[in-house]
Amino acid sequence: MSGKEMVQAGRTDEININGTCNVLDACHEHGVRRLVYVSTYNVVFGGKPIVNGSETLPYFPIEDHVDAYGRSKSIAEQLVLKSNGRQAKSNKGTRLYTCAIRPAAIYGPASFRIGAPNVKTDWVYADNLVLALILASMGLLDDIPGRKGTPVAAGQAYFICDALFTFNIPTTLNKELVGVTHYFSYLKAKEELGYVPVTSPQEGLAATISYWQERKRRELDGPTIFTWVAVIIGMLAVFSAAFLPPVGPLKWVLAVHLFVFRSVLAIRIVFVAAVAAHAGEGVYAWFLAKKVDPRNATGWFWQTFALGFFSLRFLLKRARAGAGA
Repeated sequence: MSGKEMVQAGRTDEININGTCNVLDACHEHGVRRLVYVSTYNVVFGGKPIVNGSETLPYFPIEDHVDAYGRSKSIAEQLVLKSNGRQAKSNKGTRLYTCAIRPAAIYGPASFRIGAPNVKTDWVYADNLVLALILASMGLLDDIPGRKGTPVAAGQAYFICDALFTFNIPTTLNKELVGVTHYFSYLKAKEELGYVPVTSPQEGLAATISYWQERKRRELDGPTIFTWVAVIIGMLAVFSAAFLPPVGPLKWVLAVHLFVFRSVLAIRIVFVAAVAAHAGEGVYAWFLAKKVDPRNATGWFWQTFALGFFSLRFLLKRARAGAGA
């Protein structure tokens, strides 16, 4: 969760606090034995720099959180960890073991954030986070041969990240800025869970950039909404002057067009020629898109049919870029 959702207190509390309570109640009711909670750095981070933080850091005071997200996640994590060892409702011999994973800023295909040049922070690639969740779940097993007593991860919290490193990011990528230095050690997760990132930062970054570049290629480029409005209104104005009876405001539309084109016949010729030109450009765009952007060939046809060269120029630009590559 990021952006405006982080300050929507009602919705955030409903999901993070009430939702977590519902999950805990369901675990108690049905005798679930393991629960891994996906938490956040924000349970200990409140806007002040943290360097190589560990799990010994205290919770950031609930009342001092500046956003609903961090406050609600902190409350939810504490509820989960306090439920560790709770007996099942139907079977007193079954206990619920819980732990919390506190991931760094998650990156990977479809998600990305970077820090300002003077900010140090850490990240976790999506695949590495999944690995940590699996290891945490295994760390809650209480029936491993040769291991007796409370599971190693029971009631524990773990920071998870890749490493502290600097991204060199192409400016064309969508990204969010992280503004305060804060990074943590995953040493505890390594020692107790066996967590070691399987995807390096370089591999993760390459996959992320590749995703965004491919997504950019799949998008249908086009002009601004103002161009759409201007072209459509212009075509409708010419059509109304050429073929509709001059009633009400259409009298003024016809008068303006007659001032420019001198006769209704000329207006009709201009309209037909414009439609023919748009249709021809649309067909050309379809054939060209089949070569440079086949996924969006139909979209290029309709957009160019509506906007003419205002759309076609974007496709021509993409074709030139592809030829240059």
